[in-house]
Amino acid sequence: MTKNIKVYEKYLEEKFNQNILNQQDLTNHRAQIAYLQHERYIHLLVTSVVSIVLFLTFMLCLFQDSILFYLLLIILFFLDVFYVRHYYILENTVQHWYRLETEIIKKIQNVK
Repeated sequence: MTKNIKVYEKYLEEKFNQNILNQQDLTNHRAQIAYLQHERYIHLLVTSVVSIVLFLTFMLCLFQDSILFYLLLIILFFLDVFYVRHYYILENTVQHWYRLETEIIKKIQNVK
């Protein structure tokens, strides 16, 4: 996902530098934002579920002394850390793309 983000941002930067943005680019950018919003929403749900399962496993470890539960706890912890990191990247990218949308609109209006 981060590779796709970088490729798209490079493409958009080239369009900005060449000053050849048009209404179709704005439409495409809005479609990219919608796709990223959907991705972000799904990751929020998955991250929430993993966090809840992590908490429940932690509570289970408090009452049941088993190496398997501790192993599950460690695995879920690292999984949750990576999901939170990925969600953080998605959230910041969406916010950045909102600002880019405003810049694209300004560029298009200046060209007309």
